[in-house]
Amino acid sequence: MTAAQKKITLNPHYVSRLIGPLALAFEMDSQADVLESIDYADTLQCELVFNCLIRPGFDRLGESTKQEVKKSLGYLVENPECLPELIEEKLSLCGVHPDAHNLFLCELWKALFPLEGTSDYSSENCKTVNKPLAANQFAFSRPAGESLQDGLNKLHEKLLSQ
Repeated sequence: MTAAQKKITLNPHYVSRLIGPLALAFEMDSQADVLESIDYADTLQCELVFNCLIRPGFDRLGESTKQEVKKSLGYLVENPECLPELIEEKLSLCGVHPDAHNLFLCELWKALFPLEGTSDYSSENCKTVNKPLAANQFAFSRPAGESLQDGLNKLHEKLLSQ
C-alpha cells in the first residue's frame, strides 16, 4: 500500500448484527431439531441456512449498510487469524462449532458476494474499529417480508426434503 492510499475502515459489529437472527433462531428452535442438526462443514446446508435466515435481513439493508457488511465480512474472510472474540462468540451462539467458523464466514461471503474476491481486505489495507453500532448504523431500507419463525420453518422443510 502506498502512502497515498487510504486504509479501509471496517467494524466487525456489522457482521455480528448480520448473523444475529441466526443466533435468535437457534434460541427459538426449542426442539433443537433444525439448527442443532446443521453441519456447517456442508456447503449445501450452509447455503440453506443463509438463504432462509440471513439473506432476508441482508436483502432489506440499505446500500451503505450492505457496503459496511461487505468490508467487515471481506476482512474476516481474508484474515481468519484476526477473528475477533465478538464474532467467535456470536457464531458459537448460532451453534457453529469453532472448527467451522472460518468456513462459515467464507461460505457466507460466497452467498452474499458471489462474484467478488476478498483480496482488497488484507490486514495491511484495513483499519478495524471495534465499536458497537447505533440503531441508525444498521439500517433497513424496507420492512420484513416474513418473520424469523417463517424462515426457520422454511429451513426445516428444505432440510427434510434434502
